[in-house]
Amino acid sequence: MRHQFYGGTAGRDAARILGGMSGRKSSEPPAESGASQAERSLTFMIGAVGGVSLLAFVGLLIANFAGVHPDGSGIWPMLVLLPYVGFPITILLIVVLAVLNARRRAQQDRKNPR
Repeated sequence: MRHQFYGGTAGRDAARILGGMSGRKSSEPPAESGASQAERSLTFMIGAVGGVSLLAFVGLLIANFAGVHPDGSGIWPMLVLLPYVGFPITILLIVVLAVLNARRRAQQDRKNPR
Protein backbone atom coordinates (compact mmCIF):
# COMPACT_ATOMS: atom_id res chain seq x y z
CA MET A 1 0.00 0.00 0.00
CA ARG A 2 1.37 3.39 -0.99
CA HIS A 3 1.28 6.21 1.48
CA GLN A 4 -0.27 9.35 0.04
CA PHE A 5 2.75 11.53 0.90
CA TYR A 6 5.41 9.12 -0.31
CA GLY A 7 3.70 7.92 -3.46
CA GLY A 8 4.99 8.10 -7.00
CA THR A 9 4.25 11.81 -7.38
CA ALA A 10 6.63 13.07 -4.69
CA GLY A 11 9.41 13.88 -7.17
CA ARG A 12 7.10 15.76 -9.51
CA ASP A 13 5.52 17.68 -6.63
CA ALA A 14 8.93 18.70 -5.31
CA ALA A 15 10.03 19.81 -8.79
CA ARG A 16 6.82 21.80 -9.20
CA ILE A 17 7.30 23.53 -5.85
CA LEU A 18 10.96 24.24 -6.44
CA GLY A 19 10.39 25.31 -10.03
CA GLY A 20 7.61 27.76 -9.20
CA MET A 21 4.56 27.88 -7.05
CA SER A 22 2.03 27.96 -9.88
CA GLY A 23 3.17 24.78 -11.61
CA ARG A 24 2.46 26.27 -15.03
CA LYS A 25 4.84 27.06 -17.84
CA SER A 26 5.49 30.67 -18.72
CA SER A 27 3.89 30.19 -22.15
CA GLU A 28 0.56 29.16 -20.63
CA PRO A 29 -1.97 31.88 -19.82
CA PRO A 30 -2.56 32.48 -16.10
CA ALA A 31 -5.50 30.75 -14.46
CA GLU A 32 -8.66 32.84 -14.21
CA SER A 33 -8.82 34.04 -10.62
CA GLY A 34 -11.91 36.20 -11.01
CA ALA A 35 -10.20 39.45 -10.03
CA SER A 36 -8.80 41.69 -12.72
CA GLN A 37 -5.46 43.44 -12.62
CA ALA A 38 -7.26 46.73 -11.91
CA GLU A 39 -9.00 45.24 -8.88
CA ARG A 40 -5.75 43.86 -7.51
CA SER A 41 -4.00 47.18 -8.07
CA LEU A 42 -6.81 49.08 -6.37
CA THR A 43 -6.66 46.70 -3.41
CA PHE A 44 -2.94 47.33 -2.94
CA MET A 45 -3.46 51.08 -3.36
CA ILE A 46 -6.17 51.03 -0.69
CA GLY A 47 -3.85 49.19 1.67
CA ALA A 48 -0.90 51.49 0.99
CA VAL A 49 -2.72 54.82 1.19
CA GLY A 50 -4.86 53.75 4.15
CA GLY A 51 -1.89 52.22 5.96
CA VAL A 52 0.34 55.27 5.54
CA SER A 53 -2.49 57.56 6.64
CA LEU A 54 -3.15 55.39 9.68
CA LEU A 55 0.54 55.37 10.60
CA ALA A 56 0.66 59.17 10.30
CA PHE A 57 -2.43 59.49 12.49
CA VAL A 58 -1.01 57.15 15.14
CA GLY A 59 2.28 59.04 14.98
CA LEU A 60 0.46 62.29 15.65
CA LEU A 61 -1.37 60.74 18.59
CA ILE A 62 1.85 59.40 20.09
CA ALA A 63 3.58 62.76 19.58
CA ASN A 64 0.67 64.56 21.24
CA PHE A 65 0.69 62.21 24.24
CA ALA A 66 4.46 62.64 24.52
CA GLY A 67 4.04 66.41 24.75
CA VAL A 68 5.40 67.27 21.32
CA HIS A 69 3.39 69.96 19.57
CA PRO A 70 3.72 70.40 15.79
CA ASP A 71 5.20 73.84 15.16
CA GLY A 72 4.96 74.00 11.36
CA SER A 73 8.56 73.12 10.56
CA GLY A 74 10.21 69.91 9.51
CA ILE A 75 8.03 66.88 8.76
CA TRP A 76 5.10 67.98 10.93
CA PRO A 77 3.01 69.78 8.26
CA MET A 78 3.07 66.72 6.02
CA LEU A 79 2.36 64.41 8.95
CA VAL A 80 -0.64 66.54 9.94
CA LEU A 81 -2.08 66.80 6.41
CA LEU A 82 -1.50 63.19 5.37
CA PRO A 83 -4.54 61.72 7.21
CA TYR A 84 -6.75 64.61 5.99
CA VAL A 85 -5.94 63.70 2.39
CA GLY A 86 -5.21 59.97 2.67
CA PHE A 87 -8.40 58.79 4.39
CA PRO A 88 -10.79 60.39 1.84
CA ILE A 89 -8.70 59.01 -1.02
CA THR A 90 -8.88 55.57 0.61
CA ILE A 91 -12.67 55.81 0.86
CA LEU A 92 -12.93 56.86 -2.81
CA LEU A 93 -10.74 53.93 -3.84
CA ILE A 94 -12.94 51.55 -1.83
CA VAL A 95 -16.03 52.88 -3.62
CA VAL A 96 -14.32 52.46 -7.01
CA LEU A 97 -13.31 48.91 -6.09
CA ALA A 98 -16.86 48.09 -5.00
CA VAL A 99 -18.25 49.41 -8.30
CA LEU A 100 -15.72 47.43 -10.36
CA ASN A 101 -16.44 44.30 -8.36
CA ALA A 102 -20.22 44.73 -8.77
CA ARG A 103 -19.85 45.25 -12.53
CA ARG A 104 -17.66 42.14 -12.85
CA ARG A 105 -20.10 40.02 -10.87
CA ALA A 106 -23.07 41.28 -12.88
CA GLN A 107 -21.22 40.46 -16.09
CA GLN A 108 -20.41 36.97 -14.79
CA ASP A 109 -24.05 36.43 -13.82
CA ARG A 110 -25.16 37.41 -17.33
CA LYS A 111 -22.70 34.92 -18.82
CA ASN A 112 -23.57 32.08 -16.43
CA PRO A 113 -27.15 32.41 -15.20
CA ARG A 114 -28.12 30.07 -12.39
